[in-house]
Amino acid sequence: MQNLKMLEMNFDNENCNYSNNIKTDPKEDMFAELLRKTSVEDDQQDKDEIDSNAKRKACSYLCYNINTYLQIFFGTLFIVLALLLSRWSLFEIITTTRLRMTPKLPPYELWAKPEPIIYCRVYLFTAVNGDAFLNGTDAKLKIKELGPIVFREQLEHNDIVRHENSTLSYTARRYLEFLPDMNEPGILDRHIIVPNIVLLGMVTKIADSLFTTKIPFNMISRADKLFVNMTVSDYFWNFTTPALLTVDKYLPFLVPVDNGGTLHMVYKDFNDRINVRIGPKYNAQEFFTINTFGYQKTVPGYQPERGDCYADLMNSTEGAIYPNQVAKDVILWYWRKSVCRPIPLYFEKEVQMGKLKAFKYVTHVDWYDRKENLTEDCYKGFGRTPLPDGLSDISKCYSGLPIAVSSPHFFGRSGIWDDKLEGFTPNYVDHGSYAIVEPVNGVPLDQKARSQSNLVLPKLSGFSQEVNKFSEMIVPIIWCEYHLPEVTPSITALLIFTSNYLPRLRYIVPVIFLILGLILIYFVIKRLNDDISLSGYSRVKLLWRREKNHYLRRSSNG
Repeated sequence: MQNLKMLEMNFDNENCNYSNNIKTDPKEDMFAELLRKTSVEDDQQDKDEIDSNAKRKACSYLCYNINTYLQIFFGTLFIVLALLLSRWSLFEIITTTRLRMTPKLPPYELWAKPEPIIYCRVYLFTAVNGDAFLNGTDAKLKIKELGPIVFREQLEHNDIVRHENSTLSYTARRYLEFLPDMNEPGILDRHIIVPNIVLLGMVTKIADSLFTTKIPFNMISRADKLFVNMTVSDYFWNFTTPALLTVDKYLPFLVPVDNGGTLHMVYKDFNDRINVRIGPKYNAQEFFTINTFGYQKTVPGYQPERGDCYADLMNSTEGAIYPNQVAKDVILWYWRKSVCRPIPLYFEKEVQMGKLKAFKYVTHVDWYDRKENLTEDCYKGFGRTPLPDGLSDISKCYSGLPIAVSSPHFFGRSGIWDDKLEGFTPNYVDHGSYAIVEPVNGVPLDQKARSQSNLVLPKLSGFSQEVNKFSEMIVPIIWCEYHLPEVTPSITALLIFTSNYLPRLRYIVPVIFLILGLILIYFVIKRLNDDISLSGYSRVKLLWRREKNHYLRRSSNG
């Protein structure tokens, strides 16, 4: 038994030594190690990819899908806008919006708070030979022009109200501001000799009265001279005489005003309620034309219901804005209260104002002439005899005083003024009127409105010999030039965009919107396809890794 145990122990030791003496191949060891590492790495990659897919799926509803939905929304929006703009152009949309004069938008704000500077240049006429004219030495009164005296006319638009009937009401206030830097020093304090238009105005009021009325007037008026020496400032703003104060006390019906200052008469009540047409209800050619002025459809002072001539406002504008889309054959009507009538402007030629194409409209020399049918001529005059060509009655706007408007220096016309006056130098450059208008928006780029006020005296008798010297005479008072030299840079930029670039964008903008929309939709579709491909590829890759690991394990076990 002991020998048997010893034999088993030797056998076991030999087997153990045999197994310990077996040597493995190093390449097989490296392959096994590589297989182990690959399996670990692949398992970790599979785990990371699963985690990444899970995270991406969790985020897709918040981030990924939001971007996709935004691209779909904007892509569809751009395509719809392209289709709409191909039907209604951007130019039409913007111009229609402008017709509505919507608050807070540039067209409304630029009109509500006018920025362009308007210069008012005033010229007056001094008498050179007053005494010689009165005593008969000189048959004609010699006059000399003095000026310009330069002011800035301030324009305010207040109490603006929009109405449901596509009209807009506002109060226009105008006043003058003296500009010292643009005038000769001390010009307002300079003394001048001028006809006593206050006294002559009272004379015209009783020219047809009985002799018994003229006697007390002649007695009172002896305190006044027919030519007075006063300052330029008084001539403009404070023209009063002893006779005026006395007549106002005893014969007030002869004195419609207590101050005959030439500019005071114009600006004493320059606050007017105006109603104009706006909105697409009216076409572009009626945009901002006057519907009522001072709550009336006629020129102030004319009352057709009482038998007056129907002085139509003629769809005129104040001149701050003209109708839109103006054509060459259209007559622009310019309304100015101081002229007391609409003034027609006719196309003359195209002009280039910087980057803007514009139309130049001018007045014709016959605009103050008599009509063939005098019954339809609302401005023929206030006496039995109609005014001569070149003069237009404006008495109803000046308290009934016999005042008529003409072109400065009676430009373009000759008449009875040539018989008793001397010193006029009429010419178009200095005395013609014009407006240069950007035709798309109807905005004036440069305009000059010139007019002259004259005192019209009828045939006189029953007065002093000196007063009778002014019988059937036209006495010039002042003439004014209202000049808009340019518009502001902001208005210019807006006009350049709407008139030069906006029409060209009619076809470009829809194409751009269409391309942008298609690009966004294309990227959405491409992203969806990529996601589908990526999802399928990930699954195949994961299965391939698992099959590869399974094969390697089987190979190693075999």
